[in-house]
Amino acid sequence: PIEALQFDICDNTVAGTWNGVYESDGTVCRNMTVDGCTFLDYPSGVGNHKGIAGNHNSNITIKNSVFKNTLDSTQSAIWAYDFDDSLISDNEISGRYGCGIKVSAGDNVTVSNNTVKLASTGIYVTVANSYTAGESYVYTPENTSKCKVTDNTVSVTGSKNIAFCAYSGSKLAEISRNSFTSADDTAATVSGSSTVTTIADNTFKSSSSFGLLIATSANVTTISGSTISSKNHGIQISSDSVVKNIKNSKKITSTTGNGIYVTSATAENITGNTVKSCGVSGIMVTGTGKVSKITSNTVTGCAEYGIRVNNSSITITLSKNTCTGNKLGATKISAKISK
Repeated sequence: PIEALQFDICDNTVAGTWNGVYESDGTVCRNMTVDGCTFLDYPSGVGNHKGIAGNHNSNITIKNSVFKNTLDSTQSAIWAYDFDDSLISDNEISGRYGCGIKVSAGDNVTVSNNTVKLASTGIYVTVANSYTAGESYVYTPENTSKCKVTDNTVSVTGSKNIAFCAYSGSKLAEISRNSFTSADDTAATVSGSSTVTTIADNTFKSSSSFGLLIATSANVTTISGSTISSKNHGIQISSDSVVKNIKNSKKITSTTGNGIYVTSATAENITGNTVKSCGVSGIMVTGTGKVSKITSNTVTGCAEYGIRVNNSSITITLSKNTCTGNKLGATKISAKISK
């Protein structure tokens, strides 16, 4: 196995030599705890990398452990593949892993209070191509659901690596109180038709790209309480994505881009955010971007406008915004204004 400690399933009907020596009774691992362990220089520390659709490991806890890898590797320090009702918490991960914590499918997995320092992707939530029971080499895609990512500190330094990514139809209940930092890419991305109920009270830092990117038909109910510093746009909503609320951000800055940027997507309500010192405008809606309300935002010190809406086909409510010290003016609105 690629894992130092692997949680596997007893089934020899699906993939030949993967687990052909096991009794084929479908037994999975349940009620297992890894606590206070140290994993050194192994491709993957704990987890699994294959599973059977609809027959998952459950109640797995991985906590208070240290994962260090000085060897080149494409694997994850922790890989929760088809885990249900499981917890990954208070671990320290560093070195040359391909990913810090990877959650592939599974229901109700919480990733909390971990510290991840890598050159590669920090936390990755994605789909699992699980084997179909009783069928040789036939796969069934399974999506992650009700995942929670909270109170983690993640810093990545390698080329084109993201601190946090939710992808490929993943469903998350919340992404809250995390610190995500990327030196050479976006700090956090939700994409690939993934859905998130709450993104709250996070810090996003990117010295080369976006702070928070919502893209490719993703759907987010609320983004709130963000603190963002980025080179490109602070928050970008694009590629047919929908965000219902962007509200109460504490501070959004972008050295070369917009603070909040909506293009070819929908952000229904943008309200109560503080945006400062952006390289373009504080809030920008352009192309086929849609927004219903822009209210009670404070935008200061941007290189162009405080608020810029460049879509004449939409009607918006624009009220109670404070825009000062923006070089080209407070607002430039091409949309219709609701009375």
